[in-house]
Amino acid sequence: MNNFEKDTNIAGIVLFGVLGTAGLIGAILCRAWHQLITVGIGALMVWALWAEIRRENKKDKQLKWKR
Repeated sequence: MNNFEKDTNIAGIVLFGVLGTAGLIGAILCRAWHQLITVGIGALMVWALWAEIRRENKKDKQLKWKR
């Protein structure tokens, strides 16, 4: 994984994290319970992007170890 892909994944984590947090605030304070869907999607995307970064970091460490 090159730095551009990693930076893009981190930007996605921040974006979906903010979106999920805003959805949670909207769900709690404004009683807009349909925003819980936004919270779920945001959490799922943060988890997926974080897992991809971790998987690629593990793969990079294994390649460096074999060299």
